[in-house]
Amino acid sequence: MLEQSVYSTKEFKDASKKWILVKINGEQGPGPGLMSQYGISGFPTIKFMKSDLNAFGGFVGYMETARVIAAMNGAAQ
Repeated sequence: MLEQSVYSTKEFKDASKKWILVKINGEQGPGPGLMSQYGISGFPTIKFMKSDLNAFGGFVGYMETARVIAAMNGAAQ
């Protein structure tokens, strides 16, 4: 749902230019191990991370585009 209603919007694409976006399938490949490592228990989970892979924020669940952008902007500060 995020891909269709948030990630595809011009507003999100513009706001996310300063981020590296990574999508991981939590049910296959390295996903289950990463879920455990970062304490992820639900989908979708958005994590903001530093280059050293330490998470410093994020949210769980669906949010509208404006709220996702606000969370990204808040994390960037």
